[in-house]
Amino acid sequence: MPAFLAFLIHLLALAAGMVFTVGMLVVSFVGAALWLLHSGWVRLGGRPVWSFLLARRRGANRAWTEHVRPERRFVPQRVRVPVRDITDVDPK
Repeated sequence: MPAFLAFLIHLLALAAGMVFTVGMLVVSFVGAALWLLHSGWVRLGGRPVWSFLLARRRGANRAWTEHVRPERRFVPQRVRVPVRDITDVDPK
């Protein structure tokens, strides 16, 4: 009887460990999926992707975050097409 009880306790401990592991995997996958959705939405808006933890740092770490923050990319002005290339329009 004590061997059977020890076997049941080991089995319950194994099951509890597996449930905990699967729960942590699910939480991490959901977190990764939410982060990917967030970063995709931010990139659609044209802003750089930043962790909310880095964005909220203030004080002593401010210089570090300014150093790490990416520079704004060059946005070219609208390119004008020369008038001589347009052939299918009659001038008024």
